[in-house]
Amino acid sequence: MVTVRAPATSANLGSGFDVFGVALDRPADIVHVERADRTTIEVTGVGSQYIPTDPDRNVVGAVAEALDAPAHIRIDKGVRPSSGLGSSAASSAAAAVALNELYDRGLSREELVPVAAEGEAVVSGEAHADNVAPALLGGFTVATDEGVTTVDADIPLVACLPEIAVSTRD
Repeated sequence: MVTVRAPATSANLGSGFDVFGVALDRPADIVHVERADRTTIEVTGVGSQYIPTDPDRNVVGAVAEALDAPAHIRIDKGVRPSSGLGSSAASSAAAAVALNELYDRGLSREELVPVAAEGEAVVSGEAHADNVAPALLGGFTVATDEGVTTVDADIPLVACLPEIAVSTRD
C-alpha cells in the first residue's frame, strides 16, 4: 500500500485566474492505494457523500486509467468539495503520486501534472493544471499551455470557507 497527502490549493488569484496556483498548508486529502485487478474507490471524510465512487465518474479513476494502474483507492477527504480550494485536484494529485509509486512508473512530479489534470477533466470538462500543479509541486505555480513554472515565493494566505457550494463545471 502507498499513502500520499496532497494539499488544498487556490487558482483563483486575481489576474492569474486559472493560471496562477498556490498550495496551502491545510486542509489536505489523504489517498491510499493498493494494487488490484480493477479500480475500485472508497471515499470518507468531509463531503464524501457527494463524491461518486464509480471510477468513470471520479477523478482518481481517470488518473488510474491514464497510468494504466488499477487499484483499490481510498480517499480520505479533508478538502471540502465545491469549496474553491481544489478538492478534486488534491485527490487527483495524491492518486497520481501514489499510483506512480505503487506501479513504479518512474514519472517525475512535473510529468505527473498532465496525468493529474486528466482527473480534473472528469469534474470540469477540461484537463486544467492550475490546481493540480501546486498540489503536486507545492508553493506557487504558473500553469500555461507551454508547461508549469514554479516560483520561489513565501506568501502568507488565509482562506475563508463560506457555507456555499460552487461547482467547478458551472
